[in-house]
Amino acid sequence: MKKLEDDPKWQKYSDKPCEMSKMEIEGNIASKGVCIVNIPLEKIVDFLAEVGVLKKLNPTCTEDKLLYEFNDVKVTYMRYSAPWPVSHRDFVSVAYKIV
Repeated sequence: MKKLEDDPKWQKYSDKPCEMSKMEIEGNIASKGVCIVNIPLEKIVDFLAEVGVLKKLNPTCTEDKLLYEFNDVKVTYMRYSAPWPVSHRDFVSVAYKIV
């Protein structure tokens, strides 16, 4: 993960709602957002770990479920609805805690 995070191919494309960057990986697009908030990390992690919280934050999220969790790594699947003619979008999020 560290190697991917530090890859120089990330291209910044937005400052809203946070600093957003994208990069092509084997024909697919990876996206990341970086935001600094004044809330303890533990509170944010606990809040986002709640089942169904993504649906509360974004009504276009139609599904969010935990796929894998081990130690400090969590993999989550999310499905977001989109207006026609765009198809629904599937995302897999990998979250890890750097100690």
